[in-house]
Amino acid sequence: MSVSYNDAQKRLDKAADTWKQARGDIPRFGKYIITYTGKVFRPLDPVADDLDIIDIAHALGNICRFTGHSRSFYSVAQHSVVVSRHVPEELALQGLLHDAAEAYLTDISSPVKSILDNYKTYESQLERIILRKYCGVSAYDPAIKVADRRALVTEARDLMPRPELFTEPDSKRVEPFKEVINPWNPTRARNLFLERFVELQGWDKMKYFEMVVRYYE
Repeated sequence: MSVSYNDAQKRLDKAADTWKQARGDIPRFGKYIITYTGKVFRPLDPVADDLDIIDIAHALGNICRFTGHSRSFYSVAQHSVVVSRHVPEELALQGLLHDAAEAYLTDISSPVKSILDNYKTYESQLERIILRKYCGVSAYDPAIKVADRRALVTEARDLMPRPELFTEPDSKRVEPFKEVINPWNPTRARNLFLERFVELQGWDKMKYFEMVVRYYE
């Protein structure tokens, strides 16, 4: 496929900017947020070095699913642990981190997300960086989506009014989990998310306690 001179020049310019940015010659793009651990994080221009599992666990533990309309507070962190327990062990870390981008972009309802033209682009960009850093892959396994849907209908059954509205047409319908969802408070959700992360990394249990003591005591 032939490429015009102008297109080729644009690609070269973009590559040069990327290289300069990596060297710190030009400012990174976008405004920033300050995370729980005090990091400066740019959601529109994320880099792997700015990610911190402590920040992810803390934020997800404080974000309520269903835009806050569940009968009891139910965190994204707890949802993530549930998903991680219902996929094959080799995919459990992907399951735990499948909503990790929400720690930096927050949880936006599907109807609103569908009209935000650029949101999915930035969400996908951040998801890829998270996956590469922690899981060594660039895309979620399809089994994660299935477990996510099963978690959703289970949560709707146990925590939401009118759970029948969360089911999909027969061709896409999934079965809820047998277990009953009992919501955790934010602190418990955060800690069990971190504990699950340490377990899946194969780290010594003391690593978990070191993280908890360092940031939360």
